[in-house]
Amino acid sequence: MNFRKTAVASAVGATLAFSGVALADGHETSFYGRINNAYDSGDLSGDDRTDLSGISSRFGFKGSAPINDDWSAHGRYEFGTVTDAEGGGVTDTRLAYVGVTGADFGTINVGNQWSTFYNMVGTHLDPTVSLGYYLYSSAADLPYRVSNAIQYSNSFGAVNVSAEIRLNEDGGADTAGTDSSSKGAEKIGENDGHALGISFMPIEGLLLAVAVDSQDGVGTAPDEDRTGYVAKYSMDNWWVSFGIGETDFDGDAVEQTQLHAGMSFGDGLSAFVGLGEVEADGVSDTLDGTTINVTKVFGSSGFRLYWEYVDLDLGGTSGDRQLLGARIDF
Repeated sequence: MNFRKTAVASAVGATLAFSGVALADGHETSFYGRINNAYDSGDLSGDDRTDLSGISSRFGFKGSAPINDDWSAHGRYEFGTVTDAEGGGVTDTRLAYVGVTGADFGTINVGNQWSTFYNMVGTHLDPTVSLGYYLYSSAADLPYRVSNAIQYSNSFGAVNVSAEIRLNEDGGADTAGTDSSSKGAEKIGENDGHALGISFMPIEGLLLAVAVDSQDGVGTAPDEDRTGYVAKYSMDNWWVSFGIGETDFDGDAVEQTQLHAGMSFGDGLSAFVGLGEVEADGVSDTLDGTTINVTKVFGSSGFRLYWEYVDLDLGGTSGDRQLLGARIDF
């Protein structure tokens, strides 16, 4: 037992000592992570809970190295972890990609990564800690991350572009964990697909973004076509955003609309409220949701406290859920 403890301690110590190391010839490697645990309570659709939940905790490694004066290579591993209970350990490969960046060319990444759809519009449709996935992912089938992907991105002044193709003819399953904090399906990429997104700022403070995504159906499952639009305006210490995200299943569409407004009060304190609705073809009921988030960041420590609340109404079935959490990023 003592030997095992010593070995574990040595491995952890070596990892921390290696964090942020700049090696010879411009090679750089760093270790990072997030621990996010929250008091989780509420009664949503019959799920009556009073629990302590791990909310998308993770750790990862990333590194980069110059190829020549104009090109560099990089890679990243990131894994989800269980932080609210003993056992379980590593739960999910969140990110795992390798890529290159050229001075005038942009960046190409290959592997498991944040999707073009999310990078361009999803991050504005769902700025929440966790609870926003009820409308964004679970109801409207919009993605967070993507697997089996080759993705290109570049910036041209105020214009940002991203494109990806996903190659998986085997149609193997690719879903996230099933714990209480999992953001719906989280990933797409269990079959072939492609995406394109663009964002730009026509005037100071106004961001406009659009993204499209298409995915082949697996077996008898329908093809899926996603479209998202976002407009976000920021001024001084406040911001407001409006977005639409739609998934079309061979003619049967599910559409969500989201309105968020937030404000910074200084000294690391901020808050926002979100109002959303999801409608589906052939379904008379709509899913309405209200989300509130209050966050206090403590200096540059990486530590924050937050409260997030969601209230949903689905055809007479109502409920709420809230998180009171502590999080540290390192």
